Amino acid sequence: MSLDNPMVIPVPFHGDTITAIETPQGEFVAIKPICERFGLAWQAQHRKLAANLDRWGIINMVIPSAGGPQETTCIPVSKVFGWLATISIRRVKPELRDRLALYQDEADAVCDRHFRLRAAQKEMRIEELERMLWHAGQHLRLADRKWQRAYTLLELGQSDYLVAQRCGWSMDRWNNEKAMMRRCGLVPKWREDMGTLLDQNSDLRWQLERRAQQTDQHQMDLGLEG
Repeated sequence: MSLDNPMVIPVPFHGDTITAIETPQGEFVAIKPICERFGLAWQAQHRKLAANLDRWGIINMVIPSAGGPQETTCIPVSKVFGWLATISIRRVKPELRDRLALYQDEADAVCDRHFRLRAAQKEMRIEELERMLWHAGQHLRLADRKWQRAYTLLELGQSDYLVAQRCGWSMDRWNNEKAMMRRCGLVPKWREDMGTLLDQNSDLRWQLERRAQQTDQHQMDLGLEG
């Protein structure tokens, strides 16, 4: 099994570093480095875990490293405690036993806390950026009267041709201005929702685009007649 977009997250642990991996599907821990840390036979541990995939959730994934991409075997963070509990303290060197006991007691909790903290920090950063974007949008609406007028016309459901005409822009200029407005978050939500709906229904998109072209042409004809 492979997971999308793995990101290696070094987790500090009492002077050691646990190799954790963050993916959109969840958080995992590489088990081979832990086996090497305590002198455990890697092949034996791998066979034990692979023999019960449903129990351990073992997966292989390719992750970046200093030497280039490499395949590593991982288990979910939630399985780390159970796996470490299967390792007898007597099987490691005496000088490593206290350290193994520390891993058994805390490794899963430390990794889980580390990922929860990262998630909270990401959420706070997203909220901060959203506030900054909102304030920037309000500032731009006040600073650029034409943007403010264009936004108001969009909110009223006016066509692109009419917006460009009333703001004194060519259609090329309006398309550029609209793209910049969108990057600043200045697009009425109903237009974004309509864009999503149209992406899901190509026939509806064709009908509405044809109707918009007819409307714009009619408005242009009226302008020429006037």
